[in-house]
Amino acid sequence: MFSLSSLQSKVNQLYKATASQTLKAMQGLYEAKLLSYPRTDTPFITENEFAYLKANFGKYSGCLGLDLEMVQTEPRKRYVDGSKVQEHPAIIPTKQVPNESALAKMDDLQRKIYALVVKTTVAMFLPDYLYEETKIQTKVADLLFQSIGKTPKQEGWKILFKQQTKEEKEDVQTLPLVIIGERAEVDVKSVEKETQPPKAFTEGTLLTAMKTANKTVDNEEAIKILQEVEGIGTEATRASIIEALKQKEYIQVIKNKLVVTEKGKLLCQAVESQHLLTSAEMISH
Repeated sequence: MFSLSSLQSKVNQLYKATASQTLKAMQGLYEAKLLSYPRTDTPFITENEFAYLKANFGKYSGCLGLDLEMVQTEPRKRYVDGSKVQEHPAIIPTKQVPNESALAKMDDLQRKIYALVVKTTVAMFLPDYLYEETKIQTKVADLLFQSIGKTPKQEGWKILFKQQTKEEKEDVQTLPLVIIGERAEVDVKSVEKETQPPKAFTEGTLLTAMKTANKTVDNEEAIKILQEVEGIGTEATRASIIEALKQKEYIQVIKNKLVVTEKGKLLCQAVESQHLLTSAEMISH
């Protein structure tokens, strides 16, 4: 299930929309009474929400143009935990399901976001994704190499998410059938490579980094504080923080990557000697 920042990150990953564009589209869907409150910070729902989502499963499936069978009929802690819902639940569709006319009135991004939220909701009721993991250990001279592969056995809820990113596709690797003790010829190559710099942030990955800023500090007290406040900014302000950096020309977007401008580099140089101004724990207060 989605919180605001996780949905913004996913939409940026899939459709290259900015965080502010996603929030604006979601606000429109909320005002049309099609999605729940967008500025939520939890990925969980209560049993009350689970009950009405279950009752409307058929309508949501029909909205996606699919005929799906409900299998998971009982709430599971992975999604349903009232103790982790304070004011608003995760972003979910409301009881009001749009007809063709209402769908036609949405803009392209709104349709994509609504479909993504509905798919994620419907997936909660579908069979689990099952796979078989294979590990092969290959001994070459005195060196032991291990290969790990996955073979899908049941698509389950993944049937809803056929659109995969490059990173997700690379995670799936199948291995050939082998016999224990089988001998094989190996080809050894020496490859020269240069170390690569860290990947540039996208708006989606920056949102995640802001929320998990506790991972960037070593001080135990600072880690605790950042965990309690959930990082830098709030669900409602992180998008506007990024937008402000763009408007002030400290960063710019190039091919969906965030790049620091010369003006931004000057700002970094000016404050880098002032630890309090750049520490995540100070900004969180």
